[in-house]
Amino acid sequence: MLTLKIASAAFIFACGILGGMLPWWGQSGPKGKRWLGWGITFSGGVLLSAGFIHLLADANAQFQNLWPDNDYPWAMLLASSSFLLVLFIERVAPRLGRVPIWASVTEQTRRMIEAVKTSSTYPYLLLLTLSVHSLLAGLAMGAQSTLSNFAVVFLAIIAH
Repeated sequence: MLTLKIASAAFIFACGILGGMLPWWGQSGPKGKRWLGWGITFSGGVLLSAGFIHLLADANAQFQNLWPDNDYPWAMLLASSSFLLVLFIERVAPRLGRVPIWASVTEQTRRMIEAVKTSSTYPYLLLLTLSVHSLLAGLAMGAQSTLSNFAVVFLAIIAH
């Protein structure tokens, strides 16, 4: 089983490298950016639907098993809060450093604008988020003791 887990980890790594290179290769054509946009939209829809249709019902049932006296849908709250947090990080946080057009631009505001432009934290937040997600997925795959559970987790990792 250990050899299978190591081979699977190497295969997942190779798929990750290939998946990271595909956008660079794909956008080089005349319609590459359009295809890339469609691919990102499709993959986002697949991940959202998998999360809402398959995982959210199970999570809600598990919360009900943990707290049978509590009728509040905690899984729904956590899922919607997570999506709102991601929306805030991607769309609202980068705009917080912008200066309105009607504001007077002094030397201090000019320096602040340049500091915000040169020190974007978004790539680091994305790196941290993806690293934690990958670590948890790898731990979940390594913790499986039966071949059937291992295959399910392996296919879930490869699918996304």
